[in-house]
Amino acid sequence: KHYLHKDGHRVPVLIGGAPINRGDDVVMAFVIDCTEQEKLQQRNEQYRKLLHSIIRAVPLALVVVDTSTNVELWNHAAEKLLGWSSDEVIGKPFPVIPPDLRHDFDREIRDIFERGQEVPEMLRPVMLKSGEVGAVMVRVIPARDDEGKVSGAILLMRSAD
Repeated sequence: KHYLHKDGHRVPVLIGGAPINRGDDVVMAFVIDCTEQEKLQQRNEQYRKLLHSIIRAVPLALVVVDTSTNVELWNHAAEKLLGWSSDEVIGKPFPVIPPDLRHDFDREIRDIFERGQEVPEMLRPVMLKSGEVGAVMVRVIPARDDEGKVSGAILLMRSAD
């Protein structure tokens, strides 16, 4: 809802009310000015759009996985490098680990989550959507939540060529 101020500008407000006593016809009403909250929401939306643009523009394959190694983010460069679209992988297990290396990957990623330390760029085999095994350079950075706890991993990948 918006309130029309006497000078003509609109003010976002929250309006509510509640009975004070049962049996009485007395109601307490309140109006809260939500101008600052609306400004924060607009700023957050601007930052969200900017972040989305940056993620799309990054020339490196950028993948974010949660602590169960389910994909949370998969940018356009990851689509081009690995073959899967983001729609095919979001919410699903990280698909690029060759089956014979899955156990090693799971152990390594658990270590990263436990230590919370970045892994320098290294050459790694990956399974492409086509079924071929390729090689990419991968750097792994722990993702952290607001409290500093490791909540997943950010993988930056580029062609090994």
